[in-house]
Amino acid sequence: MRRFSWWLVFGVLMLCAPSVSAAVVEVGVDDNWCDAVNDAEPGDEVALEPGDHLDTCHIRAQGTEQDPVVIRSLDPEDPAHLAYDGTGANTIEFRSESEHVVLRDLHFPGTAGPHAIRFHSPTDITVKNNHFEAIGGVTMSANFSDSNPQRLNIVGNTMFDLDTTAIYFGCHDGVDDCHVTDATVEGNVIYGLESPGVGYGIQIKADSNATIRDNAIFDTQGPGIMVYGTHQEEFEPSVIDGNLVVGSRTSGAILVGGGPAVVTNNVVGSADTHGLHIYRHGEGAAHEGTYVAHNTVLEGDGSAIQVSDWPEDSNNALVNNAIAPGSHSDIGGSPEGQVEGNVTCDDPQECFYAPDESPFSVAPLQEGPLADAAPLDDDRYPEVDFMGNQRGDSPFAGALDAADEEGEPWLEIGSSRPDRVEESEDDDDDDEQPGDNGDDDNGDDDGDPDDDTSDDEQEEAAADAGCGCAASAAEPGAVVVLLAALLLLAGLRRYGRSVRESGRSVV
Repeated sequence: MRRFSWWLVFGVLMLCAPSVSAAVVEVGVDDNWCDAVNDAEPGDEVALEPGDHLDTCHIRAQGTEQDPVVIRSLDPEDPAHLAYDGTGANTIEFRSESEHVVLRDLHFPGTAGPHAIRFHSPTDITVKNNHFEAIGGVTMSANFSDSNPQRLNIVGNTMFDLDTTAIYFGCHDGVDDCHVTDATVEGNVIYGLESPGVGYGIQIKADSNATIRDNAIFDTQGPGIMVYGTHQEEFEPSVIDGNLVVGSRTSGAILVGGGPAVVTNNVVGSADTHGLHIYRHGEGAAHEGTYVAHNTVLEGDGSAIQVSDWPEDSNNALVNNAIAPGSHSDIGGSPEGQVEGNVTCDDPQECFYAPDESPFSVAPLQEGPLADAAPLDDDRYPEVDFMGNQRGDSPFAGALDAADEEGEPWLEIGSSRPDRVEESEDDDDDDEQPGDNGDDDNGDDDGDPDDDTSDDEQEEAAADAGCGCAASAAEPGAVVVLLAALLLLAGLRRYGRSVRESGRSVV
C-alpha cells in the first residue's frame, strides 16, 4: 500500500482554499459611514458616495502595514463632504486603538468650531489629498492629555480660509505624557488663516518631532511653521526642509523655539517680524545641534534671520543662506559659533532671477553674488536643493543651486510649490505611506486657545447595523500561490520517492 503524503494534501488544500477577500464598502449619504469604518477589516476600503455625510466618527479601525483600512471618496472628482456642522463633537477622532488607516480624497466644507480631525494615540495614520475649508477649530490636532501618537502622515492636503491653527501637534509644555513622534507633514497647501489667537500654519510643540517638508504656506495670522525642540536625550530633531512660507501677518515666517532642529532649503518672505527666528522659547529646549543652512530669506519687517540664546559651543550652525533683507538687518542677534557662507543681497535683482511679484523666481543668477559662495566643509551640508537637484561641487548660497535660462522654478502665491525632480534621491515618496501673540520677539503664546489638552474620553458605541456593502474578492497573493505550488511539488516528489522505494513506478 502506498504511503500517504501529507505534503501533497497540504499543497492541494492551499491551492484550493478560498482567497482572503477585501471589501469595498459603498456608503450613501443616508448610511452611517462611521459604522462601516469601524466594521472594516484589514485591506477594506470604505468609499463614501458624493454628497453631505453629516455623521461624526470615533475611528477605531485597525489595518496592517500591508493592508491598511482606507476611507475615501467613491469618486475623487466629486468628493464626499464630511459636513458635520454642530458644536458638540470633533468631526473625526482617531482613537488610540486605531492603526494603519488611510483617509483620503475627502472634502471638509467647514465646521462651527470643533476640530476637523483629532488624534488620541493612534499609530500609522495617513491623511492624504483632502480639502479643508473654513474650519472653525483646529484643522488637525494631536494634543490630548496622556496621548502619544506615532507616525502621523499628513500629505498633500489643501487647507483654505481657516479660523485658527491648521496643524497643532503636541502639548504646550512638552510633558512626557503628551507628545507626537515621527510625524510627517509633507506637500500640503495652507492659505489664509484668521485667528483670535496666534493662528499657526504648522506647530510642533516641545518634545514632539516631525519632518515638515515641501509645504506651501501663505497669509497666516501667526508663524507659518514653528517647532520647539526637545528636552529629551536621543530624540530625533524636527526637520524643516523645502518649504515655501510667505506672508505671516503678525509674526515670523519660520520660528525655531528650541533645539535640536534642521532648517534647510526653505524659501521665506514677507513676514511681519523676522523671516527666520531662532531663539529659546519659554517652553522650548536649549539650542544644541540646531542647523540652519541653504535657506533663501526675502525681506520682511524685521531681521531676515534673527538669532538669540545660541551659545558658541553648542554645535549650532548658520551657514550658506541667501538673504535679501530690504531695509532691515540681514542677521540680527550676533550669533556665536559657526556662522559662515551667508550672502546678503542688498538689491535682490542682483541675486535672483525675478524676486519681485508672484509668480516669482528666487533661482540664483548664474553670474551673481550667490554663485560659488557656499563652503563644503560641514557634515550636515544638504546634498540636494529646494527642487531636489544635486548640488554642484561649488554650490550656490540659498535654497536653489542654479537657474536655467527660463528662471525655473517659478513660485506662485496660493499654489503648491513645484514638485521635486523625479530623479532625486530625496523624492522617493510612498503614496501609502494660540492666545497672546505679543511681540513675537519672545514667541510668547501662553494661553493659546488652540492648546486644548482636554482628556475627552467620550466613547461612541459601535453599531452592528448593516451598511449596504458591496464586496469584491481580491485575487490571491502571488507569494501564497508560489508557496502552495512549491508545497504541492514537494508532496509529489515525496510521493514518487515512496513509490520507488516500495518497488513500484509512478504512472
